[in-house]
Amino acid sequence: MPGSLSPSHQADPPSQAGLSAYRFEITGGLLVIFATMLLVAVFVAIAPEPTEQQVAVEKGVLAVLPFDSVGQENTGADLAANFQDSLISSLANMSGVKVIAKSSVLAFVESQMPLHLIEQELGATAYLSGSIERDGPRVRIQARLTDTKSGLVDWTRTYDRELSSDSYFEVQSEILSGISRSLSNGFNFADQAKLSRRPKTDLGASDLFYRAKRIFELREVDNYLTATLEELEKALVIDPDYVSALSLKAHVELAQYWYASRGREWIEKADKTLKAAEALAPEDPGTMVVRGYYHYWGFRDYDKASAILERAMDLAANRSDVWELSAYVARRQGRFKETLTYLSRARELNPLDIELVTEVIETQATLGALQDTIQLGNAYLERYPDNYDLIDNMDRMWRLRGAPDRAYAVLENEVAAPNWGFYSRRTRTALLTQDRGNIERALQDLRNQSSGSVEHFLIERMFAIDAAKLSGNLEEVETLEQEIRQKVANTPFAFQNEWTPNGLWTPVDVPSYLGDTAAVEAAVRDYEMQFAPDYWQTARHWSSIASALARVGLVDASMNYIERYVTLYGPLSVLRFENNPVYRDARKSPRYQRLISEARRLLDLQTS
Repeated sequence: MPGSLSPSHQADPPSQAGLSAYRFEITGGLLVIFATMLLVAVFVAIAPEPTEQQVAVEKGVLAVLPFDSVGQENTGADLAANFQDSLISSLANMSGVKVIAKSSVLAFVESQMPLHLIEQELGATAYLSGSIERDGPRVRIQARLTDTKSGLVDWTRTYDRELSSDSYFEVQSEILSGISRSLSNGFNFADQAKLSRRPKTDLGASDLFYRAKRIFELREVDNYLTATLEELEKALVIDPDYVSALSLKAHVELAQYWYASRGREWIEKADKTLKAAEALAPEDPGTMVVRGYYHYWGFRDYDKASAILERAMDLAANRSDVWELSAYVARRQGRFKETLTYLSRARELNPLDIELVTEVIETQATLGALQDTIQLGNAYLERYPDNYDLIDNMDRMWRLRGAPDRAYAVLENEVAAPNWGFYSRRTRTALLTQDRGNIERALQDLRNQSSGSVEHFLIERMFAIDAAKLSGNLEEVETLEQEIRQKVANTPFAFQNEWTPNGLWTPVDVPSYLGDTAAVEAAVRDYEMQFAPDYWQTARHWSSIASALARVGLVDASMNYIERYVTLYGPLSVLRFENNPVYRDARKSPRYQRLISEARRLLDLQTS
């Protein structure tokens, strides 16, 4: 069967000890620096300083809610959104106070859950809320800190001033200092030093930066990467030394390469942009995160990425994106226990981010922690029944457990905005069920979504060959093989021979469907010659090689890769090979029988 679409993040192998006991928890890291904001200015506090009698919040886990925009001016909404974002970014770089990531706060607010559930849902012991009212050249900002257990306001203040770039950071620092005094752990000496040297930028540049950031995060416009860069370029014309804008620009340039496959010139552009940011602020954690992506996405140099992320952890242990990227890098390095630890830390800071949940599910399922994965996945499916990534990873989990019928049932959920990739996954799983009705429906839906590209054409034919073999229609198999030969002969495409981490297939897929044993063996030799340690990518490559070798009748060679896979990912990982017809002969071998016997023994222990 052709290689499946891989998730955008992939990564690594474990030590054998205690895989089933790994626990977990954990988007994507944007690097916002606390500087910038459309509005704010020289506010003069009109409320008195909080008294010493006020009780400090017991633990410093803070959620910054969106500030209400009041008044008649249309600019108020953007101003309020920028204000929340800037405060969260500033707090995330402080070590004394743990702050919940913006994406989880917004998910909580959008769910319309009552505020008394904020501790249960976000783990917050206090929340900051308030309002912003803009009136011509003046603005009034009211901020209040509330204890989640008692519902009592611990600190409140109102600022009423003219808009001024010069005074913005001073006022924000006052708000942050007020928060610190009310939190029992508060800011330490290093945090206070950060407040005293906070960078300043033009408010117009700040507004453009946050507009770009929202485009990048929400991805709701066509060509969102290009649109993000356009806004950032405008911001950098106003303020060429705007570190946050430079860091985000470099991140988007890297995304042009990693997600949009725009060529390695984007890696060079990102490096140039990063060097400009690093020259201005060499110890900026947000820039360090992007430099980590540079090593990871640009060169798959996981050692360098890990080294710079360790420094970012020291400087900003409350940034969820630091822990998230550290997890992906550790996974690539085969440090699976650390991977789950890092994902857990990221989820503490970003508890409602569904992407982190799906990464935990994918990692645990691959390592064989199936019971934990089922429990976590089912809990989130109840809350997000149409989430594409969640459904995809629950499908993967059931397939890895050797339960294709359960996997297919998950894929029959209504999915938000399904695309060809989703129907490709469903077809692959339908073939594992060996149910003719499932297969026919899945293939038809897949064809209806086809773009007509070479990739889609070939993968659809390979799936159709699997279906024809299951039904015993050898004449149909020959027809489909001939269509593939003609397409390959008439449409040269370089990527058919590339071992990429996120490609639609691997170089062994097409020749194995055509029965070209020599080409399969040559592709495997090429893979082994260029193999660089990447112990998450191997989850896809080794299984694809094993199936290709089995497809051309090289059962012993196929078993070599199955055994390597199981050695790397743990004894329960052999379950993924249980239902694929291509392994029918391999499953008869004594080598396979030893593996599956151990897996069943462990599975019985897990479920007893």
